[in-house]
Amino acid sequence: MFSDFDLILTNGYLVDGIGGEPVKNACVTIKDGKIASIIKNKEIQIKDIECEVIDLEGKTVLPGFINTHVHINFAEPRYIRKWLYSGVTTVRDMGILDTLEISDVIEKRKTILNTNEFPRLIIAGKFITALGGYGGSGPIGISTEEEAIKKVDELLDMGCDLIKTVLEDGYDPSTFGLPKLTKNLLKAICDEAHNKGAWVSAHVSKAKNLEILVDAGINEAAHNVCDKISDELIEKMVKKNIYMVPTMNLYKAFSDKYAAPFYNTCIDNLVRFKQAGGKIAIGTDFIEEDLPWFELGMPLYELQLLKDAGLDNNEIIIALTKNGSEVIGLSDRIGTIEKNKIADIIVVNGNPLMNLECLKNINLIIKNGEIVKNDLVF
Repeated sequence: MFSDFDLILTNGYLVDGIGGEPVKNACVTIKDGKIASIIKNKEIQIKDIECEVIDLEGKTVLPGFINTHVHINFAEPRYIRKWLYSGVTTVRDMGILDTLEISDVIEKRKTILNTNEFPRLIIAGKFITALGGYGGSGPIGISTEEEAIKKVDELLDMGCDLIKTVLEDGYDPSTFGLPKLTKNLLKAICDEAHNKGAWVSAHVSKAKNLEILVDAGINEAAHNVCDKISDELIEKMVKKNIYMVPTMNLYKAFSDKYAAPFYNTCIDNLVRFKQAGGKIAIGTDFIEEDLPWFELGMPLYELQLLKDAGLDNNEIIIALTKNGSEVIGLSDRIGTIEKNKIADIIVVNGNPLMNLECLKNINLIIKNGEIVKNDLVF
């Protein structure tokens, strides 16, 4: 029964990311980079087999975590590697903020992914915005529907995984009054992306702009917003299955650093969105480390802020895993521990359903079925 596998994890406390009851004494088998089987509620006696067997002695087994909103410094590979070695097996770059061209980033990703020492990388490329509008370094400006269609096609043909757009009024003197995309241009962006099977994420910070984006057809609000989202708009988002990546650490940083008065409003938005059935994923808008608000690696501060806002630990784990995989379009491959999915797995000493602090130290990390870190001590 156990002779055809590459790796077997036995005696684990399985939290599969789906949200069901954890399973004690679970056995997870791995073959050719994928989860081959899951045997639950049974003591497994394994003798005289050739593959590697790791007895976890009750430690918690989880899917690899997903950070769906970062901005990567591709000039520093060590910087990227730290996510993986903290248990974040997939990260999504949400827009180039330095001087690199999209083609350079695509090539760097190919090089990085030739090894198993880095997280899986999902790439948005550059913001599509109005001419002269908000959007990082060298955003793609458009002024016609034809340009919108052309630029969406170009980004996807180059190898970008999603489309990132923006509707921003500004939040400091350097961004106030910048040109903004019109409703018809936003709709053209969304329609063409969806025609090509691509996801559309939108930078947004105000509720009135969020409503415009929702009506245009976005799939995801890349942030919470700093003023009140109406119950009607929340209902519309939930009905359209529009996700939110709330980046609460970003708003907490603004609140703490500049005495901005809107953080409690962000909490209220998130609570009502969750209570209405809205789905969230985890993202930190990481650009560079600025503790405690912006962490490189495991986003513990963001997780604690979500807990403070009323999410329970199970909801947070689902946001880190299953929901994250849905946002990045890989839910058929990663995000949960299920048969035939890619074996992105982490093991931690402790129970994160009871205490998120145990995520500070991940003992075992497996990506694509290969062990990349093993600090298990028995």
